[in-house]
Amino acid sequence: MYPSPYKRSNSSSSIYYFKYIDPITKKRVLKSTGCIKKTDAAAFIKEFINDLNDYSSCSQLVLKNYIEPWLDPNKNPRFKRYKTEGKQYGQRHATDLAKLLKEHVIPDPISKMTISQITRGAALDFRSRLLECSLKKHPRVANKVISAIKSVFSEGIYRGELKYNPFTGIGDIKNNSR
Repeated sequence: MYPSPYKRSNSSSSIYYFKYIDPITKKRVLKSTGCIKKTDAAAFIKEFINDLNDYSSCSQLVLKNYIEPWLDPNKNPRFKRYKTEGKQYGQRHATDLAKLLKEHVIPDPISKMTISQITRGAALDFRSRLLECSLKKHPRVANKVISAIKSVFSEGIYRGELKYNPFTGIGDIKNNSR
């Protein structure tokens, strides 16, 4: 069942709108279809709700389960995609990425969170936990781990499974040992 398009009563605009409940925030949201024909608006709503359901099903996965294919270099989604596209993505890179995820992400509490719970704040907390442990002396390893998890999320966005990467904009840790 899809919401019905309607015109706003207090507006002279001929654009159709609809209301839906966001599956993550559980709040009611008003959204414009950008369409002036009711049939086009209904098609827009149907496509939007179907995409929303696809996003919400992946966003309810636990991070540990979502990154499971990345832990085997031969099942790495980016490696498989690049291979079919004829692009370069080395087996060694996929192996190193799997090793970083196994050693640093899986044991961390962030791996038990659902993808929708991982916010920028949770990503920053993860980075600070990386620095507190044995990585204090080697911030390059922490940078590689953050880069690895960014890769997982950016591939999810590319594939249309996710719509938000909480690790975007988290910069590299500077090495102060010099």
